[in-house]
Amino acid sequence: MSPKNAHITKELGQKKVPLRDRIELDKLTVDQRFKYVKNLVVWHPKMKQLYDEIRKVHHNLLSNDEPDCMSLFGPTRVGKSTIANQYFKKHPSFDIEDKILSPWTNNFSVAEVTKIPVLYIRQIDVPASIGSIINSFLKSMGQPLPFTDRKLYLQTTKLKQLLVHCGTQLIILDEVQHFVDRNKKRLLSDSADWLKGLIIDTKIPIVLMGTLEAEKIFTNDQLEGRFKNNQKLFPFNCHEQNDRINFRKLLKTIDDSLPLKCESGLTNDDTWERIYLATEGKVGLVIDFIKRSVLLAFKLGAESLDHNILSKIYLDHYSTFSYCESNPFSPTFNIEKSFELDIKKRSYSNTYGMKTNNRGNKSKEL
Repeated sequence: MSPKNAHITKELGQKKVPLRDRIELDKLTVDQRFKYVKNLVVWHPKMKQLYDEIRKVHHNLLSNDEPDCMSLFGPTRVGKSTIANQYFKKHPSFDIEDKILSPWTNNFSVAEVTKIPVLYIRQIDVPASIGSIINSFLKSMGQPLPFTDRKLYLQTTKLKQLLVHCGTQLIILDEVQHFVDRNKKRLLSDSADWLKGLIIDTKIPIVLMGTLEAEKIFTNDQLEGRFKNNQKLFPFNCHEQNDRINFRKLLKTIDDSLPLKCESGLTNDDTWERIYLATEGKVGLVIDFIKRSVLLAFKLGAESLDHNILSKIYLDHYSTFSYCESNPFSPTFNIEKSFELDIKKRSYSNTYGMKTNNRGNKSKEL
């Protein structure tokens, strides 16, 4: 560790030994080294707290007659799907022999059954409809063929039977903003009614995830009453001290997890602010940005990420949609001015329709 960054490590409280000090990188091929980056998953306090909230919803199933359900909404690329995917991986499916009633034939038989304790539906088939929702459930359960019944209530009944036979304890339904369509108010109402019926009949808790637009699904008062745990996840707002500290902690964790021989100094004052502006403070974009940068470093034979590499990645992949007026890694880039503009452009009251310190009365601010 360079003396320049020693005070930063102390300030951020990082104690984990960096990857470059734990393995002999010289003995690994480029492909082997890149696997460390490809599989990189980095958490920050907000994500950990939300993971624990999902765990509570899951395990409350054992103590409540009425399942506790949860919603998690926020902008894209802030880490919602990462949380869901990691929870799903923690509770994998497994096969056992069991006596089951086939929802296709209505006959009992002894067969190898796949138990799915946590069902994660990553996305709904588009265009969204009750039928496409059912098909999305089936695909996520490893059932590629749709039910032969044309009537939705029969399909729904068979889906409920299948959920019971698979021992499903928790359903995570992502991308639910597809239920919301200004031109299809009936779909929104029908989707809410369908979900309410699924919760009542199966007693399986559901975690709904999606963009902020997905909140409109709670136009059904009875459905809203079953989702008392309403959470939101936002990008880092580095104009607030706590977010600024946690963003730098995130970068420090990433820096120490990279399969590069030298520290890249991502938390340096001259670097972290530029990364923040380039990625809009979204953890998903940060991870993607660093992965692309490491791959370029390998191609160039570099053992750290400098501003030239970061600049190249920004210009090639981010400049077309970033709201930075110019390349934040350019030597002539005015960081102070850009942060002043960032306050205006990233104001939560303008960008997300709510105030920075009051993100809705019903949702818990994290």
